[in-house]
Amino acid sequence: MRLDWKDVLGEDKFVQANLSITYPGIVRAWHRHLRGQVDYFIIIKGAAKICAYDEETKELTEIHSYGKNHKS
Repeated sequence: MRLDWKDVLGEDKFVQANLSITYPGIVRAWHRHLRGQVDYFIIIKGAAKICAYDEETKELTEIHSYGKNHKS
């Protein structure tokens, strides 16, 4: 990630970048953000389901993302 990638980040600035490898069938940690935050995910291989829950609106959003050459 680079700060000059305006086509991806717009005016957002990133504070932290992480690399995670997760094996099929594994659920990553559920956690809570107490302040506004923007997260970017890049799925290189396989697939991911990202879930976000808004406590105020009680709305659950699910995003499915697939990496290169994903086989369903």
